[in-house]
Amino acid sequence: MILADFVDYDTAETYDQKKTDSCTAHAFFTSLSEWCQNDRGIELEFDIIKYFKQMEKENPSGKFRLNWLSRTAREKGFKAKTGELVKITGFSSVIAFKSFRRLCETIQRNGPLIFSVDRYVGHRLNPDTDIVSSVPEGAKKMKQGHVMMVRGFDYPGRMIKFQNSWGKNSVKWLELPTYLQIVRGAWFIKGITIS
Repeated sequence: MILADFVDYDTAETYDQKKTDSCTAHAFFTSLSEWCQNDRGIELEFDIIKYFKQMEKENPSGKFRLNWLSRTAREKGFKAKTGELVKITGFSSVIAFKSFRRLCETIQRNGPLIFSVDRYVGHRLNPDTDIVSSVPEGAKKMKQGHVMMVRGFDYPGRMIKFQNSWGKNSVKWLELPTYLQIVRGAWFIKGITIS
């Protein structure tokens, strides 16, 4: 059930992946930082590049990165820069992730989401405007997609607020038709433990 018209998880640091191919790790650890902040009131940062390199070493194909991150976070956990060990209790896909109402309910109930999108030639996910434009008709889909964190929504306006990992000006809005054009899937962390 939707309890609010607007939700925005905006407490965690906006990481910049720079020239690394680590968007999945950035989205995952930004979401994990949000969980620490919103669930426990603790601001924790993670050495994303260190764990990205570990992921690439143990998962050299580069496929199923979210599977590796979620499994490692459940079984071993990840240490914050200040030494706390953070584990997740579970990781789940969003049921009916293309239903706007179900998507917003999941965000409100479970916190920020990690979502993967298709990229298209000539279409910018980090435009100079606050709202990402729709994909031009006939645009060619790029081979490599992208992963970002959904941090909120505007339910009356039918818009999704997301946090990218490409620099400082990377918090943007997706109108529902654009979201439906590019989204592949969405997932969320179910809970955390900190020791």
